[in-house]
Amino acid sequence: MSGALGRSLPGLPTGRADWRLMARTARLVLGGPGYAALALVASVAALSLFVLSLNLPLVEFALVSDLALGSRLTILVGLYPFLGPGFGVVQGVLLLVVAALTGVDVAMAVYHVREHDLSAGPGAGSSASSSGRSAPAAPPAGRRCWRACSRCSGSGR
Repeated sequence: MSGALGRSLPGLPTGRADWRLMARTARLVLGGPGYAALALVASVAALSLFVLSLNLPLVEFALVSDLALGSRLTILVGLYPFLGPGFGVVQGVLLLVVAALTGVDVAMAVYHVREHDLSAGPGAGSSASSSGRSAPAAPPAGRRCWRACSRCSGSGR
């Protein structure tokens, strides 16, 4: 990119230090049991959304038919990777990786929103100074920001 647009966007993680920072960040966030549980729930939800949306007529049949509950569950569980014949090994692994990364993403986003007192309330999306609110404080003592943001003065590095 060139011009002002290229200067205003952050760069993609390309160097070894960027990848190490991302891994460290994920490890720190998922170190909290609440965030780890959230990541697990979000991963299962993402995997379910991925696999069930690929065969909606079969899901509808399993949910509304006159089959016994055990048969319905067998049909639905058979749609998941490695539990049924729907996906090969490579496809199954990729689905699990994408679902796991989705869970990590959700946990990290929730962590960032909670730790920086962000909200979707009045004035959200605008800067704190223009909305009349004071800027959120840096993370409390003993807590480290997952990213070297301006409010935390780089305490995450």
